[in-house]
Amino acid sequence: MTHEPHIPPAHFHIFTPCYDVLNEVLGLGRSFRRVVIETLALKGNECVLDAGCGTGSLLADLLATHPNIRLSGADPDTAALAIARRKLQGDIERVKVIKAPMDRLPFADASFDVVVSTLTFHHIPVERKSASLAECRRLLRPGGRILLADFGPDRARFFSRVALGFLNIFESISDNTRLPNLLAEAGFAQIRLVGRVHLTVMHTGLRGETRPT
Repeated sequence: MTHEPHIPPAHFHIFTPCYDVLNEVLGLGRSFRRVVIETLALKGNECVLDAGCGTGSLLADLLATHPNIRLSGADPDTAALAIARRKLQGDIERVKVIKAPMDRLPFADASFDVVVSTLTFHHIPVERKSASLAECRRLLRPGGRILLADFGPDRARFFSRVALGFLNIFESISDNTRLPNLLAEAGFAQIRLVGRVHLTVMHTGLRGETRPT
């Protein structure tokens, strides 16, 4: 399978080995992942996909918190996945990690109870964002849900607006203001803003009964 060019985790390939450190400095490391896991509120026996798993930090934390979940991760970046596999080498039989973009995930329909995607959506080209969300919906079982956490504006905070304005020079962050609409167009229902952590916003949605046309 050939993949279209993609933006690596830290925007430039040279920074991929430093990605985890950069996230810690920005407050998007362990403390951020802890909030994501708390927000997911898993029972511990679900089948979960991390779409855009990057270097695998969330996968590792999910396994440590819920050792009985069935976990998969997908990302288009070879270098990031190499880091993820090293990080997960003691658990490689418990988690499936594959190379794939978010809009073409090689799993059967209705394979997962939960899809989670963190700090990934702003990397996806504008023309592929809707297809990526529709693909996540395709993979969810009836009653399944998505948690999408990515950069988003907090209009009450001046620093947030300035920082995100700067980041938008490099990546398509401004589109994240449309996340609720994009999720609805992709066939998700009961879409809610469930939290803010530093420069990120978290939205959840349930798999709608009607597939988008």
